[in-house]
Amino acid sequence: MANAYQQAIAAAQVAQNAFAGEMVEYRRGNASAVLTAINSPKDYPLASGIDAVQNVQVDDWLVIVADLCLAQGGQPAAPTKPIRGDQIRRTVGSVVQVYEVQPLGSKDVCEMSGPLRYRIHTKLIGTEPAQ
Repeated sequence: MANAYQQAIAAAQVAQNAFAGEMVEYRRGNASAVLTAINSPKDYPLASGIDAVQNVQVDDWLVIVADLCLAQGGQPAAPTKPIRGDQIRRTVGSVVQVYEVQPLGSKDVCEMSGPLRYRIHTKLIGTEPAQ
C-alpha cells in the first residue's frame, strides 16, 4: 500500500499529464494506441571518447504506464513496456512528426519517472503529411 506521499506524487503526475499533455499515437508494428503524453526535451551528457563528454538533446516523452496498452496478436490491449523501434506520432497542424524510441547510450529506451510514468527516449526521424 502506498503511503500518503506516494499517493500525492501519483496524483500530481496524473494531473500534470492531463494539464500539460497532448494526444499522440504510440505505434509498434500494426498495433497502436492513442494516449496523452508530455514532450520533455532534455540534454543528456554522453561519453564520446576518452575523457570527452558530449551533450545530446533527446526528445523524451512522459507517459502514464497504465495508458500504454497495445493489442497484439489478436489479444486484448494490455499494458506494455516501450521497446526500441516503437514510434510516437505527433500531429502539429498539417504535419505528423515521427519519433522513434531509442536507447540513450548504454541506458534502456525508457526509465521510470516517478511511480506512475515512463520517461521514453526518442529521436525525431521524420515528418509526413497529416491525413
